[in-house]
Amino acid sequence: MVTYNFNYISSKDKSYFEERVNQSCFLEQKLLLREYAESYVLPFKQGLSEGGVLDSQKHLVGCSTLHEELQGQLYKFKENQVKYIDEEVLYIGNLYSVYGHAITDNLKKVWFLYTKEFQYLMSKGVKLIYITFHGQELEPYVFDIFRLAGCDVSKAKRIDGVTKFRKIYIPDNSMILSHGRRLYTIEFKQTIERIKDSVSQKQYPIYEKVYLSRTAIKQKRDYGELCVERLFEKVGGYTILHPEKLSIEEQVYITSHCKSLAATVGSVSHSAIFCAPQTQLIVLQKANYINGYQVMIEHLAEGRVTYIDVNHTLPLKYPWGGPFFMGRTKYLARFFQVHLFDLYFLRREWYKYLTRYFHINISNLVNRIHG
Repeated sequence: MVTYNFNYISSKDKSYFEERVNQSCFLEQKLLLREYAESYVLPFKQGLSEGGVLDSQKHLVGCSTLHEELQGQLYKFKENQVKYIDEEVLYIGNLYSVYGHAITDNLKKVWFLYTKEFQYLMSKGVKLIYITFHGQELEPYVFDIFRLAGCDVSKAKRIDGVTKFRKIYIPDNSMILSHGRRLYTIEFKQTIERIKDSVSQKQYPIYEKVYLSRTAIKQKRDYGELCVERLFEKVGGYTILHPEKLSIEEQVYITSHCKSLAATVGSVSHSAIFCAPQTQLIVLQKANYINGYQVMIEHLAEGRVTYIDVNHTLPLKYPWGGPFFMGRTKYLARFFQVHLFDLYFLRREWYKYLTRYFHINISNLVNRIHG
């Protein structure tokens, strides 16, 4: 059973956070395989659609998108420009080469690949297909995650143009969005357990307390994390690891064997999905919002969760997009029971962050004016 500690976040956010996490994220639902004759695969198109499957009447199939909330985004196409393939195919999703999505959304339909019905379809010659978010080429680690889940999708075909098939099979999603909340089924949890089991006999280092860091990533969204992670290392005794320097097997093994896992909220904290029940999960808030995927993961992992506010991030319309500024806040000092003076505004990084922050806000304002 998951438990929460919100003693280290702002009092004004506490009731909101408690409200968001106090309901179960488990969904008891029978999953089915859907069939759509003479139907279309619609790939991503910039500014118009993230892609999915259309039925014969060109209505979007809800469980074929990456984001269930984006159901109205389509684009027109001429029938004579559509490629027709007289085959039956199994659609395994709109796949995304972002780690947090690769261990959640990409796995939503994997449950069906374990069934006898799937084996029957393969014996009939049904082929696997998928589309990709933003039309991206998938990173090798995406296929590694499927492999650890017991599924070889390396020979599945990526669809890059509007294509019509004789029949498209679509498994229901084993993780869904419902009324703003991410929910998981027993099938999704079983997929995660398969991934954990696949590395259980490996021989990798075991660390009791792990801090997963983003400081080695060259990007312009996160500022100030280094001083936070140094506190975890020097005062908390955490081992600092950079996930991008580890194989997927190593990441799963390390997170499934540690007793305490700390990370900033986002893809890196989603690694908690592989933790053993009752692992201490420390989620570092780098902006004042709650991540729905993270809450679902905490419930699935049955963790002992502590949220800590480490942010000095200025308000943004879409706070999950960043940029973010982190520091040794009073909440972090309280957690480690130390005295800290966080003079973040004297650091050069603060002004780099401000430059980035105002650049994004001005760009958004210009786009709204011209839009």
